[in-house]
Amino acid sequence: MVSSENAKKDLESFYSIDGKQIFVVPFAVEISSKILKIDPITVRSKYNLPEKFYFLPNQFYKHKNHDLVVEALLILKDDGKNPVVAASGNIMDVQASELVRRLKEKVRAFKLEKNFLFLGSIPYEDVIGLMRTSRALVNPSLFEGWSTSVEEAKSLGISMILSDLSVHKEQAKEQAIFFDRNSSKSLAEAFLICSKLDNESRHLSEIMAITDARVRRINFAKKITETLLHCAKS
Repeated sequence: MVSSENAKKDLESFYSIDGKQIFVVPFAVEISSKILKIDPITVRSKYNLPEKFYFLPNQFYKHKNHDLVVEALLILKDDGKNPVVAASGNIMDVQASELVRRLKEKVRAFKLEKNFLFLGSIPYEDVIGLMRTSRALVNPSLFEGWSTSVEEAKSLGISMILSDLSVHKEQAKEQAIFFDRNSSKSLAEAFLICSKLDNESRHLSEIMAITDARVRRINFAKKITETLLHCAKS
């Protein structure tokens, strides 16, 4: 059982497994009503973030491609634009410590301390709050599975700026702006496109997305049940 058609293709490509024995069951995320009652503006204020910012809630691992975001911000700054990206994730992680140190040096060297912000580890309810008040979720990854953060963004009806991975395109479809994951210029252009989107209908989009998330959760439950019953019979 895999979470995407993309993962199924990988199994078929790298292992001798009959495609009929691989079951694609994409998971869905429904945000709890308790978390949705938290005022996202209060959460944003807690982290001293500006009204307009982009949110990157990825751990600081090499394949998450944070460097490309910093390079894209430099391109935009040199062009007179100053978008802000807030990045959450464990900056004390032993595996990530060297990457974080190098990334902070790069931010300082480019004089982007006000453009790329390190939030560190934050509570889950704050992650959702920042998603809700951000201009868009950013995920520049070089490799991903069926992304939880993308699924959460879908369930909140927010804009997304995603790397051009096949699994991202499968998961987000027309809901995201896609960019070349190896091109800082492409990401800079994606930021510019997103900055021109109309956010006036954000509340309505969230209501519709929450309803859709419930439907996707039901479909997920049905699909996983069907898969388990099939496996039990075989």
